Amino acid sequence: MTVITLPMPPTTNNLFAGNGRRRYRTSQYNTWAEAAGWELKRQRPASVAGRVSLLIQVAEPKTKRAQDLDNKTKALLDLLVFHGVIQGDSQNFVRRIILEWADIDGIRITVEGI
Repeated sequence: MTVITLPMPPTTNNLFAGNGRRRYRTSQYNTWAEAAGWELKRQRPASVAGRVSLLIQVAEPKTKRAQDLDNKTKALLDLLVFHGVIQGDSQNFVRRIILEWADIDGIRITVEGI
């Protein structure tokens, strides 16, 4: 089992922009991916080969504005794949994702092989 704590990613709605011909990563996404990547390297998580189950705990919002819990997963999964923590984020590898609000700072991801 591998446990990782990362800063809060942008929501899925703020990851990509487009100009009508192509889509590209936003500066907000690039900034987060760089900071989260360095934090990931600092923690030195073990790679988990094959199929995995993910528990993703997200900091409870500090405002009363409603937020979607599932808008936090895309950037996290892509980061885990890019840094080799998991082999891929398709159904071939990620078999279960449990999402929950938690009283923490940022995001905590528990990766478990199945």
